[in-house]
Amino acid sequence: MPGSDESNISLFTGINIGICAVGILFYTIRLTGPFKTLRSSVYLITIISFLFTSIFSYMQTVCSDIQCKINYLIAETVSTQFAAGYFVILILNTYRILDKNWLYFLFSIPLPAILSVEVWLIVYFLKYYGISTSVNVPLLTIFCTSLTSLTDFIVNMVCYCKFSNYKDITGLRTLLNQFLTGTIFSICLDISMIAVSYNLDFGEFTITQMTLISALINLNIEYFLMYQCRIIILSQIQTYNS
Repeated sequence: MPGSDESNISLFTGINIGICAVGILFYTIRLTGPFKTLRSSVYLITIISFLFTSIFSYMQTVCSDIQCKINYLIAETVSTQFAAGYFVILILNTYRILDKNWLYFLFSIPLPAILSVEVWLIVYFLKYYGISTSVNVPLLTIFCTSLTSLTDFIVNMVCYCKFSNYKDITGLRTLLNQFLTGTIFSICLDISMIAVSYNLDFGEFTITQMTLISALINLNIEYFLMYQCRIIILSQIQTYNS
C-alpha cells in the first residue's frame, strides 16, 4: 500500500475539507440558488454535515484515549444523520418527474443505505466499548458505499427510463445522452473508489474519507448537472404535450 494509512487519512481528509469549502462558497455566492429556498438550505446543511463527519472521523485516528474516540464517534453519529440531506436533495430533484405510483418506491430506496450507515456506527460503538463482533468493518464500510451509490443510480435510471418515452422530441435525445452520461459517471466513480480501497487494503477510516469524497462529488453532480438536465427535459416534454 503506497504510504502509511495515517498519511492517506490526512490526505483524503484535506481533500474533503477543500471540497466542502468550495460547496460553502457556492452557497455564499448563490450558485446554489436563493439562500432561503429549500433545495439551497438542504445543500448547505448536507455540505456542513459531510465536513464535520470527515473531521470527526479523522479525529478518532489521532486520539489515544478510548473516551476521546467515543466522544468523537458520538459527534460523528450526530453529523452523519444530517448527511441524509443527500437523499433529500435526490427526492426534491425527482418527485415532480415521477408518477404518484413511483413516489413510495422513491422514498423507500434510500432506506437500506441509511440503515447500513447506522449499523456501521453501532459496530464502532461496540468496538470502542470492547465488545468484539465478527463484522469486517472495512467491508461494511464498502457495503454502505455500495448501497448509497446504488440508490443514486436506481433513481436516475428510473428518471431516464421515463424520459426515454419522449426521445423522439427534437433535441431531447442529446439531453438524454447527457443525463445518461452523468448517471454512468457517478456509478463509475463509486466503483473506482470501492475497487481502489478494497485492492489496496485500506483501513476503515481511510475508506470512510474516500467514501465522503465520492459522495461530495456525486452530490454536486446531482445538484448542479442532473437537476438542470431533468428540468430542461421536463420543460421540453411539457411543451410537447401542451
